[in-house]
Formats: sequence, structure tokens, C-alpha cells
Amino acid sequence: MLNLTTLTSEGSLLVMHLIALVMILMLILMSLRIVWRVEKQLDTFFKLLTLAFFLLFIIQLMRVLVAAEIIEDSLAIDLFRLAPFIVFISALLKMNALIRKLDKEK
Repeated sequence: MLNLTTLTSEGSLLVMHLIALVMILMLILMSLRIVWRVEKQLDTFFKLLTLAFFLLFIIQLMRVLVAAEIIEDSLAIDLFRLAPFIVFISALLKMNALIRKLDKEK
């Protein structure tokens, strides 16, 4: 039997995931634009940031596919969700090293 409440909540969940997917795509495009224009020292930081955004995009795409019941949620997907955080931390460590280097130059 068709449950309209479940169908509506699944549909709204899918819409939310699609909106998040578009927003993450915008993050990727903006960060790629920055990578194109910044100096070499900042370049690595923004490349890592862009990689993290790209990983978020893939994760969000997986969420859309799970919500649309095209693929099933799995432990591998859950583990993959940790990857952007590792890259974010790497990017922040790179920026911290750059700031420390600039502080020593003064």
C-alpha cells in the first residue's frame, strides 16, 4: 500500500539533497576560480579545499542516489564521508604553516 506521508518526506529529502548538491557544485566552481588566480603559497591550500569540496559533491551525489533508491546506503559510503574532513584538516594545516612562515618573516 502506498504511504503518502513517506512518499512526501522522501521527496522532500531528495529535493534537499539536490539543493545541497547544487550548492556544493557552486563551492567547487568558486574555489577553482580562486585557485586559478592566487599565488603559489595559497595555491596548495585552495587545491586541498577544492578537493574537499569535490569529495563533498561525490558524497552528496551518493545521498541523492540513496534517497532516489538507485543505490543502497552502505558502510563504504559512511566511511567515504570522512574523507572531506581529512582533506579539510590538511588544508588548514597547510594554511597554518603558511601563517607561521609569514610571522617569522616580519
